[in-house]
Amino acid sequence: MKKQLLTIALATSLFACSQDDGSTDAQKAADTTAPAPAQEAGAGSAVSDPGHTGRVISSASAGGYTYLQVQNSGGTFWLAASQASVSEGMDVRWGDYAVMKDFQSKGLGKTFEQILFVSRVVPETAQSATASQNTGVVKSVTSAGGYNYIEVDVGGTGQWLAAPVSPVAIGNNISWSGASEMKNFHSKSLNRDFESILFVGSISVNKG
Repeated sequence: MKKQLLTIALATSLFACSQDDGSTDAQKAADTTAPAPAQEAGAGSAVSDPGHTGRVISSASAGGYTYLQVQNSGGTFWLAASQASVSEGMDVRWGDYAVMKDFQSKGLGKTFEQILFVSRVVPETAQSATASQNTGVVKSVTSAGGYNYIEVDVGGTGQWLAAPVSPVAIGNNISWSGASEMKNFHSKSLNRDFESILFVGSISVNKG
């Protein structure tokens, strides 16, 4: 079933801030938006429907991310995920994703015509055992810069979310969708760092 690509307006600026070279946020954003020469473009092509499964052709790691070149019926293209434990030749499944165009990885010294930043990548056979939990109980809520920063309890583990402002309160059981993880994210509006935070497209309060 065809999945709608995540087109969250914040995706470009957020992933620009995750560049793997230690530059300032402004420098990173500028570096990301500046196209590289054509000969430096990453292998693989832009595909309109990447789906959620494929076979790993090659992989590389840089800046806390694993870059995977995968192939499926839609073509050959690249994914980026937080340190995925997969290897070449393995069939994998990935979760929600945001598409970046002309993304430059300084760690790899490569520009990708198109790359999917995905919430997770797991071996296809392990999907049922490792499916992510997209529900939790709200422990705290802070609004800043037009977003809600929500701390949730997910099965006894704390997780931070950043979402468009929505009516949620401490104690609510909520669900979210369209999640993309950011590592070592600095929020200027809160003036604090998050080791891990999920930027989500929508939040809903579960009834009952």
